Amino acid sequence: MHSAATAIVVLLFLDVILRSPVAVDGKFPDTTIMNGPDCTGKSDSKEYDDNVGYLLNTFVSGTKQSRSRNQDGDRTFLHSWPNRNPGSPTGGATCYVDLGKNDCWACLFTAKNKMYSGCHNPVSGNITLQDCSIWFNRIP
Repeated sequence: MHSAATAIVVLLFLDVILRSPVAVDGKFPDTTIMNGPDCTGKSDSKEYDDNVGYLLNTFVSGTKQSRSRNQDGDRTFLHSWPNRNPGSPTGGATCYVDLGKNDCWACLFTAKNKMYSGCHNPVSGNITLQDCSIWFNRIP
């Protein structure tokens, strides 16, 4: 009887451990939505939609390559569309100070997916999670 109870406790413990997310950089990114996704307008151009998709993907992939700090010490990863032509998208992405590159990547990846699930072809949008944020809009 005692060994059966021990086996059940061990199995429950392993179940909890195996279902837990893995902290890549030592901290779990908190992807709780704090604000948004807030979206404005509806794009009328497939080219603009494709460029927004490229921009948001650049935010995610760029977290492992570029890094700067703002005045508050937060890690900030800013990107903008390379040509500043009117009608092109521009935007930014931020991860907060206690996230490493991999956890920042995971947070921004989640933010991008939550943005897409809440907005369909917007002209501009933003979302703020507990540990990161993304915004974009059309250059006038």
